[in-house]
Amino acid sequence: MDARRALWEGVRSFHADGGAVLLTSHYIEEVEALADRSWCWTTAGSSPTTVSPRSAARSGSNGSH
Repeated sequence: MDARRALWEGVRSFHADGGAVLLTSHYIEEVEALADRSWCWTTAGSSPTTVSPRSAARSGSNGSH
């Protein structure tokens, strides 16, 4: 198992046991796989917006500037 998948499994297990996880990523597939909600910054200095990972993917928000 590669390191990325092992990390994902650890995050899922920790969250399933009631833990809260703060994850940062530039990869929407990680957000979709691991998050039940996310905050996206789409431009420097703007206020964050709470979105579902799937709606962020549809809108093209990937956290990059």
